[in-house]
Order: sequence, then C-alpha cells, then structure tokens
Amino acid sequence: MGARDRFELVATIIMAAAAILTAWAAFQSAKWSGIQAIEFASGNAARIESTRLDTTAGQQASIDVDVFLAWVGAVAEELHEGDISPEPGEPYHPAEGTLSAFYLERMRPEFRPALDAWIGTEPLVDEDAPRTPFEMEEYVLAAAVAAEQKLMEAGEHTDKALIANQNSDNHVLTAVALALAIFFAGVSSKLESLRNRQLAIVLSAAIFLGAGVVSMGVRGSNPVGSTRDWISRHDVAKRFAMLDRECLHLMNEVEHRFQLCAGEPLEQSCAFFD
Repeated sequence: MGARDRFELVATIIMAAAAILTAWAAFQSAKWSGIQAIEFASGNAARIESTRLDTTAGQQASIDVDVFLAWVGAVAEELHEGDISPEPGEPYHPAEGTLSAFYLERMRPEFRPALDAWIGTEPLVDEDAPRTPFEMEEYVLAAAVAAEQKLMEAGEHTDKALIANQNSDNHVLTAVALALAIFFAGVSSKLESLRNRQLAIVLSAAIFLGAGVVSMGVRGSNPVGSTRDWISRHDVAKRFAMLDRECLHLMNEVEHRFQLCAGEPLEQSCAFFD
C-alpha cells in the first residue's frame, strides 16, 4: 500500500468517524434543547404558582389587619363605655358577649399566636416593644413561605434551562468543527503534493480529536450566573417594603383610635395589655 493509499484510508476513517460524531452531536443538541424547554416551562409554572400563593398571603394579611383594627376599636369603645374593666397587670381575657370577643374569636389561627405574643410585650407601655403584631416572629403566613419556596424552585429551573441552552450551543459548535474535519479530510484526497495531503490530514485529525474530546466532555455550567438569589432578594425586598408601609399606617390608626377614649390617658385605658 502506497503513501497515497494510506492517506486516503486515514481520511476515510476520519470522515466516517466525524460523520458518526456529528450525528451524535446533533442528537445531543436536540436533547438539550428539549431539556431547556422543559425547564423553562417548569420555571414558569412554579413562578405562576408563587404569584398565586403570594396573592393569597397578601389577602390573608389584609384580613388580619382589618380584623385587628376592628378588634382594637371594639376594645377601646368597651373601655370607654365601661363594659369591660380589666385590672392592671392581669392578662387580657375578652368578656363574653362583647364585640371584642366576637372579633377575637374570628381571627385567623395563623394570627392569634402573634397577637398573644404581642400583647405579652406590653406594646403601649414598653417603648421597645414591637409596634404591631405583624412584626412578631410568631406571625408566619404559610402561603408566603410556600410562595418563597416556589420562587426559589423557579430560579433553579431557570438556572438548569440556561445550562441546557449552553450545552446545546456547545454541541452545535462541535458539529460545525466536525464539518471542518470532514472538509479537510475530503480535500486531502484532491491534493497532488504528499506534503499538502499530510498537512490536510493532520489538520483534519486535530480538529476531529479536539471536537470529539469537547463533545464527549460537555456538561456545561451556567455562564450567566445564578438568577435564583437575585429573583429571591428582589421579591423579598418588595414585600418587606409593602409590609413596612402597611404596619406604619396600621400603628397610626391604632394610636388614633385609642386616643379617642375620652378622659383616660392612653396607658391607663389599655392597662389590660400589661
């Protein structure tokens, strides 16, 4: 077998192997594209569910605020009318049949622990006490926690989709490189000079080996960086800002209503909180 025949044999082997690897790279690219679509869809579904849960949590918080304000107003009115007369230093217990008892019985179970803990801090006597029950650690909305978890899940799906997209692009680039390897291997058989044939074969083999190593080793990493933490921080910051505004308005309303208790200082009229 002469040198030309050996070159042609090597070129044929390279072209056959490159063709197989090109098909494999195309298959992998399509596979990663499918994973990308699935992850993006899962992320969108999780984000929609997070929005629904967050809306539910907001509605529940609004209910808690409204019932709390109504309860505070009822207690202040009953103190003013003399319907209740709690002793200073004693824990608060609503009188049966009163409007304050009616509101207290209808507070949501998630809110009652926070209210009880807030009353125990003597908020209208101790200046360092939290301004509202909504600042207490005991006030936890299950819907808000679930919404945050769904938001984190959406971020994870987005990261996986970006990784899949990068993997798909890597396989496409591998297929392009393999096409170049096939081109140089095919051209080598048309060259008259053995030196030129040898150069074309070597170049084709180098491109083929490089593309093969890269293609086999593609696992990918997210070049854009993690979006999960940014999404989470951004969403939490907005919710905390809204909660802060609501709490400020709420406390102003509470203080205003208590100050309507005619003829009694604010601390005495609310001594039942001690």
